[in-house]
Amino acid sequence: MAASKKDVSPARAAETHGFAQVEALEDGPQKVRALLDEITALRERLETARQEISALKISQQHDGDLPVLKREAFQHALGVGVEGARGYLARVRVRNLPQIIARYGDEIADEVLRHMARLLADHVRDMDTVGRVGTASFGVVLAYADAQGAQVKMDDLVAKTKAAPFIYQGTMIEIELEHTIAPLTPTKA
Repeated sequence: MAASKKDVSPARAAETHGFAQVEALEDGPQKVRALLDEITALRERLETARQEISALKISQQHDGDLPVLKREAFQHALGVGVEGARGYLARVRVRNLPQIIARYGDEIADEVLRHMARLLADHVRDMDTVGRVGTASFGVVLAYADAQGAQVKMDDLVAKTKAAPFIYQGTMIEIELEHTIAPLTPTKA
């Protein structure tokens, strides 16, 4: 005759599941503590792995060692962000980059672009997005800005660029900027 669910003792359950005997619970608190320590260690490893994954994602999205998004990541952010968004899109171009390349070479031109990228990234709000959109061009999404605010911000960025020139071997390299702004056109979902 089969035992009912109510009749199942721990010893009977252990036998049913293939265990020879039921382990005594005398050292239960130590085992629980050890399991909690192991869970804590696993959580820490998981958090470390998450941070490493996040860093990898960010490095894949950023343009080399520049503190701005790559063109593809910027376009994706722009596409995702435009849905129902308000604000302005600015395009900032280093107008004299060909002259800088001709006079100082590609490596110095790259340093000039890094300098510009840092200036742009450091002088926009956290909610704004900066990305590389061309050889000498950056895009800036000025979230929730109106036309006047966007123009003031871009004029301010041009002034900050003039106030923080790029210096190469004691020589100031002038960076000439031009910019345009346009309203973001929200899309419907």
